[in-house]
Amino acid sequence: MRMQSRGVIARFQNITNWLRGDENLSEINRVFHSSCLIGGLFCLLSGFECYFTGLSIVLVVANFFYAVILAVSYYFSRFRHQFQLSRIISILILVFGYFPILWFYNGGARGSIPYFIPGVISFVTISIIDPWESKRSKVISVVMALVFCAVIISLILIEFFHPEWVHMYPDPVAQLVDTIIGSVFAILGNYMLIRACLGLYYRQLARVNEIAIHDAMTGLYNHIHIVDRLTEEINRVTRSGAPLSIMILDVDHFKQINDTYGHITGDQVITKVSQTIKTNSRSIDLIGRYGGDEILIILPETTAEIAKVSGKRLLEKVRGLEFSRQFSVTCSAGISQFENGDTVDSLIEKADQSLYQAKDAGRDRVYICNPEVI
Repeated sequence: MRMQSRGVIARFQNITNWLRGDENLSEINRVFHSSCLIGGLFCLLSGFECYFTGLSIVLVVANFFYAVILAVSYYFSRFRHQFQLSRIISILILVFGYFPILWFYNGGARGSIPYFIPGVISFVTISIIDPWESKRSKVISVVMALVFCAVIISLILIEFFHPEWVHMYPDPVAQLVDTIIGSVFAILGNYMLIRACLGLYYRQLARVNEIAIHDAMTGLYNHIHIVDRLTEEINRVTRSGAPLSIMILDVDHFKQINDTYGHITGDQVITKVSQTIKTNSRSIDLIGRYGGDEILIILPETTAEIAKVSGKRLLEKVRGLEFSRQFSVTCSAGISQFENGDTVDSLIEKADQSLYQAKDAGRDRVYICNPEVI
């Protein structure tokens, strides 16, 4: 039952992701698409509500018409990549057409329309946001906000001086039903718009965090983050007394590879070796690019003796890699185990010294800090 519910949720997420647009679009474009779909849905619901409540046919037509406008804006933005045009059309018709019609034909300030003002502001804000925040876009944003304020003030003043221009409800029951349903629609619509914006923020934040802690070329943790994680592990084992080992791997004769085949091939070697090590390591192991062609592996709950077995297996996997230039690659590795009093620097220094000893002994082997050869 749980698996079925997860499958339904996954399919729903796939559908919503497709509706918002592919990953090649900017997040603000995808939020605009969500806003068009949300706004179109509530326009349709409002049109049916006005029809069954017995309100003016103008309201029914206006709601359905703006639902079509949002659908067209969504289509041109989503499939024709006319994002700017779609935004302009939807905003202008909303501010100068759709909203004033609703105001005059739905009871004015005494109807349900004022409840929709926060939702309209949310939609307008989403539509005028520029992901690059240029000076021009900031000016346009401020101008549009002021224009919408001017429209609201104008509608209030017109109603005040010419109340006969506002079409009131046919009876108190219709007013009560429309006000209740309108307020519910306004709350739900604004909630969904704000949720879409917050989703944009958290997705961008997660993406920035991923970029901040990963090496762009290999996909492993970068130097800063892997050292931070080692600090955390040392603090943890200092309290618990559990074993902790680290391993530093280095591509043998890497400078010769760069000089012979070029830096692009060298980058390909580092990337392929990194992915091989990541694929063949345990899920609890933490792997990062320490610098250049050096890879640092943190092995929690692991003694040096067990770590060297893992190291031997990783070196065998690297040894079996094939490259387009028909050359083979080997690695050397140095291992050190945490002892009381060790710091990040001292633990890495011991592993580094073991790595140098492995290099001096002929490469393509693992040394631990005893030292001992496998």
